[in-house]
Amino acid sequence: MKSFVHFIFLLMILICQSEAKYPNKYFDLIADSLAHFDQTNYSAMRTQFASSKEYKPYIHMNSEYRKFRNNMLNAWKSQNYLNAITMGDSVLTLNFFDIVAQKVVGLSYYALGDSTLGKFYNGIGELLVSSIMNEKDGKSFESAYVVINLLEEYAVLERLRLTVVKQALLLSNGRHYDKFITKDPNGTKTTLYFDVEYMFRD
Repeated sequence: MKSFVHFIFLLMILICQSEAKYPNKYFDLIADSLAHFDQTNYSAMRTQFASSKEYKPYIHMNSEYRKFRNNMLNAWKSQNYLNAITMGDSVLTLNFFDIVAQKVVGLSYYALGDSTLGKFYNGIGELLVSSIMNEKDGKSFESAYVVINLLEEYAVLERLRLTVVKQALLLSNGRHYDKFITKDPNGTKTTLYFDVEYMFRD
């Protein structure tokens, strides 16, 4: 419970400090997600965030972020669930939209017998993935999955149980796309497109 309270406290500070600077509704949506995580419009939250000055499309390359994330994953793999939660909360303080971190923290709480916090964190992780996949199918440029960072691409691939065979960055009608050739567990190949334009905006 202590790490959860710490996470909420940090997010509330972020909201209070930033809502006057950014007129869009991103911070209102974060506050709403904490109170009603299963009713929040995560697609709107993600795109509002990508339009704010807080947006860092390449946060996954930050050394501190990578350290926390690697420590979180190692703790999870070694079944050190308390440490996985601590490291996961550090990741989420830097990037609320890290889907894997949301799910690892949630599953760690489940493993420790706390179904309430398990449902909260894991639920946010699942809903973030669904917010990417619900409106598009990724089968063409026109129906490409819209993502705001590279980690979201791999969260979608994991949901679909696909592994990457080949990847290419393409430009079509002035927009940037990642094209993935993938295969499923049976070896069937599939091509998916991700709209990565947010990551190329000034």
